[in-house]
Amino acid sequence: MKRRDFLLRAGVIAMACNPASAEVKIPRIGFIQTGSRRENQSLLDAFAENLSARGWTEGKNIDVLDRWADDRTEVLPAIVRELIGSGVTVLVTAGTPATLAARRGSTTIPIVLVGVDDPLSLGIVESLRQPGGNATGLSLNSSEVITERLGLLQELLPGLHRLAVIVRDDPGLDQKLQDIRSDTQRKGIEALMLQATTAKAMELAFARLRADRCQAIYVASGPLGPVGSSRSPPILGCP
Repeated sequence: MKRRDFLLRAGVIAMACNPASAEVKIPRIGFIQTGSRRENQSLLDAFAENLSARGWTEGKNIDVLDRWADDRTEVLPAIVRELIGSGVTVLVTAGTPATLAARRGSTTIPIVLVGVDDPLSLGIVESLRQPGGNATGLSLNSSEVITERLGLLQELLPGLHRLAVIVRDDPGLDQKLQDIRSDTQRKGIEALMLQATTAKAMELAFARLRADRCQAIYVASGPLGPVGSSRSPPILGCP
């Protein structure tokens, strides 16, 4: 299932099942993205379009309050408080930092998460099979997915032997990085782990992967943001 379809279906289900929806005339969905609107507008557009296709029209029978942290995770708690104060029925969160902020901000408002690496170890859910609490959604922590992605890279680049792994400052990554190291080792690929927690660190990481002649990039966590999106295409598949 595509990420945008999952966000839509889960969000609508959570909204319909939440008794708090009766307390407001027009149900409100709080949409929280750790990144920027410029980099992620297409996801919000698809969310709104599919809501409309199912009878939920923005400004008529539903309101979507979208908030963007622009990669500044320190503002997320304030964003959550603002949305809760506005009477949202559901919080839809994209990424680990946004989801953690929402989970800490409320234990009652339904939270639909997407793009979280390990919600179990982070304490967001009680189990992957039966999440419990007020949060549910799509986890990215899957060794099978990592294997498939690395296999696809090998199909695209049959001679792949050196891979740059970009790591942002997202919590809950230990198991994923361990899986990446194990899988690349089995496939005979050298994995170069590069920390890129700031724009400057991202620039240095890209400079190093060029110098070390990495042939492809695996983004292990978080969006690359404006720096990564403007610099990554020339590097992918470099000799």
